[in-house]
Amino acid sequence: MLKPGKETDREKADRLITGMAETLRPLVENIEAARPVTQNHYGRYLEIMLTFEDVLMRKAVYMALSDAGANPQGVNAAARLAW
Repeated sequence: MLKPGKETDREKADRLITGMAETLRPLVENIEAARPVTQNHYGRYLEIMLTFEDVLMRKAVYMALSDAGANPQGVNAAARLAW
């Protein structure tokens, strides 16, 4: 049983994703405002995901990009290539 005030692993993960999304939001806004070089900017989102070797971190970045307002089709296409 958790002690009062003790954060669960899920809560920690949610906090991490939220923090990453806040950090990525300005980058996502710039990407979305630019003329796409690849369909739905998937190339830019793939580049960001591939910054990390660990697949779990790539999945965290995927969730954060989605929360930051990235084009869903672009992020999903990048994720299919990143896994």
